[in-house]
Amino acid sequence: MTQDFSADRDARLLLLWLLTLLVGFFLNLHAVPLFDLDEGAFSEATREMFERGDFLSTYLNGVPRYDKPILIYWLQAASVSLFGLNEFAFRLPSALAASLWSLALVLFGRRYFGQGAGLAAGILLAGSIGVTLIGKAATADALLNLCLTLSMLNLYRFFESEQHRYLRLAALAAGLGFLAKGPVSLLIPGAVALLFSLSSGRLRQLGAMLIDWRAWGLFLLVAAPWYLVQYLQNGMGFFEGFFFTHNSGRFSDAMEGHQGGFWFYLPVLLLATLPFTLPIAGGLGMAVKRWSEPLPRFLLIWFGFVFLFFSFSATKLPHYLIYGLTPLFLLGGVWLSGKRLGTAAFLPLLLLLGLLLALPGLLDMALPQIKDPYAQAALAEPERHFTSAYYGGIGLALVAAIGLMLFRRRLGELSLLATGLLAVFALSGVFLPVFGQIQQGPVKRAAELARGLPGEVIMWRAKLPSFSVYREAVTPTREPRAGDLVLTKRHHRADLPPHTLLFDEGGIVLVKIDPEIPHESTQAAPPTGLDAASTERRRGAASVAGPAQSRTVAAAEPAGTGRPGALDLDHHPRGWPSGAGVAAAATAAQPTPGLGRDPGGADRRTAGASAEADAGRTAATGVAVSVGAADNRSCVPQPLLSVGSQCDHLRPGRRAEPGVVKAPATGGCTDCPGDSGGAVTQRGWGALAGGYPGWRQSGMDRRYPGYSPRRALALGRTGAWSQSAYRFPAAVRPCTAADRPYWLPYGARLPAGDCLDLPARRVVDRGARRAAR
Repeated sequence: MTQDFSADRDARLLLLWLLTLLVGFFLNLHAVPLFDLDEGAFSEATREMFERGDFLSTYLNGVPRYDKPILIYWLQAASVSLFGLNEFAFRLPSALAASLWSLALVLFGRRYFGQGAGLAAGILLAGSIGVTLIGKAATADALLNLCLTLSMLNLYRFFESEQHRYLRLAALAAGLGFLAKGPVSLLIPGAVALLFSLSSGRLRQLGAMLIDWRAWGLFLLVAAPWYLVQYLQNGMGFFEGFFFTHNSGRFSDAMEGHQGGFWFYLPVLLLATLPFTLPIAGGLGMAVKRWSEPLPRFLLIWFGFVFLFFSFSATKLPHYLIYGLTPLFLLGGVWLSGKRLGTAAFLPLLLLLGLLLALPGLLDMALPQIKDPYAQAALAEPERHFTSAYYGGIGLALVAAIGLMLFRRRLGELSLLATGLLAVFALSGVFLPVFGQIQQGPVKRAAELARGLPGEVIMWRAKLPSFSVYREAVTPTREPRAGDLVLTKRHHRADLPPHTLLFDEGGIVLVKIDPEIPHESTQAAPPTGLDAASTERRRGAASVAGPAQSRTVAAAEPAGTGRPGALDLDHHPRGWPSGAGVAAAATAAQPTPGLGRDPGGADRRTAGASAEADAGRTAATGVAVSVGAADNRSCVPQPLLSVGSQCDHLRPGRRAEPGVVKAPATGGCTDCPGDSGGAVTQRGWGALAGGYPGWRQSGMDRRYPGYSPRRALALGRTGAWSQSAYRFPAAVRPCTAADRPYWLPYGARLPAGDCLDLPARRVVDRGARRAAR
């Protein structure tokens, strides 16, 4: 009877273990976009192997990648050859390695502690959220942990039996680990073997291990050839980059901002082992009490060395601790066997699921406190991502967890072990797909768009290697040039040259840098309402003072029907007309020299003109300093934004072309929201006394599209300047009807003799106006 109950219990544990492996490591393996930076970097390096036809060296966006050795790339390449270039293929080697890692622990635990304890240890490993995350990540960590586990478990069997075949199996696994991630696969087994020998008086066995030339030969046979090839191909560059920078350098210096205090890994331990906090703590306490026994001592030294070594390391990453969690899972499985559980054992899972359920609301409350503009944009409007399916999935897991807690006495330790299945279901089946779409969905969609566009694509101020994977092409990182397609983050857009917006989602933008404006003249019809003498004077002045960029805007409607005729706006600094001149010369022109769009929707292409090339000025990044409208019925774009960076949105329900503002034909005004909610609202259209339509500025943000940080140009309702990017002489003459409008480049100085027909000047700095003379 007892044997039947034990067999039935073991069968249930076996089924639960298999289900936990399947859900934790394989569920949605294909459905979540690759995460940057790590998954994108590994996957792109593998993809470039096929592109280059070189399967010995790794490159990331055309640059040699010395971060990690070759084994994971070979396995990913084999998977891609079978299943194609997709997320499933890149992640499959890690999922298989994690499954074998759990299997190795099950077999070892069964040998030393019995079938139930071994299966329980395997479930603890596969059901913890830390292992789940790296077990389905397209990186080298799951493979390294498999190699470390095989090496360490065979090393203990050598100490126990003194059979050298176990030592050679340990050396083989260490060699594969060295080929997967480098010296750490030799450091941890070597240090643990030394400490275990010293603490238990096994120095003779330690000596036998050190002089076993067959074990060393097997290690070198596996690991050395590829390193030798790299030395012959790349010289000391590879060794300096890999061994010194990315190994010893990580211990001595914090790399890429990954740093923390000495106790950094204590909260990591609690989070990585969720929802099994109780059995892990119980297993640790049991090992301390059984220190005199060799296996608990070996396992405790293994965990302790990893915890302390990486706590002293300057570079701290959460997954480093997982190298030492395998012994804790084994100890926890032993401790849990036959235990009577209270409700406290289920609290970690309930807290985890409760946090996931409340996460959308917490993000909404925390969003105003987030300083990173990219994170702000990515997390904006959480209700778009956290749908009813999300709440339903987490809610279902929460109900099941409560049920397990209520039936814990009938199910025994099986009830707590099943919480791991619920945890990985909530993580892999519900949370990761949503989080992946929030963080990586925009990158993937931008890449798919860029893949079909002509021109060179670059990344600028962004490290998103998954973009190259999905675009299926190398994406270099450099400064933008004319004609480039540029992937960057939205808050950097204001620092780009003139451009057209092609994609904007989740803080990621894809833009096309405008081509350089040719220095050739395009004649335009004389503007309606400006006399011929005034027009001739403007052209003559332009030819004397320097190069002129000419822009001709065709009228959408004949003059006199609500919109004026064409207006020729030279980019050479000259004055603008006041009074009736502005009223007559009002235009719906966009400020972009390359492409505009009139209120009726017709395309307008413009060309520049150059009179003299010796003045050394260009208006490629110009800003209009004149604006007008024929009546107060037509709301038109205010040409005050930097070239190529116009507002991208109209009032709710209306959408403009990327990078182009199109105003409503009649009535109302156009609201253009900025990156962080700022808006420029146009009001009071019509020719005012003094010649300038009134408008107001509200919520101007330093990241507003078209404005460099702390640089904004605006017209106040009273006709006052608000500026910080423009320089004016102390004394400026007032404009007359004979003066003409012009475009003023950012940072340009108003030339002596030019006019300023405004009574006051004010400075706008980060949205705050302050009086200045």
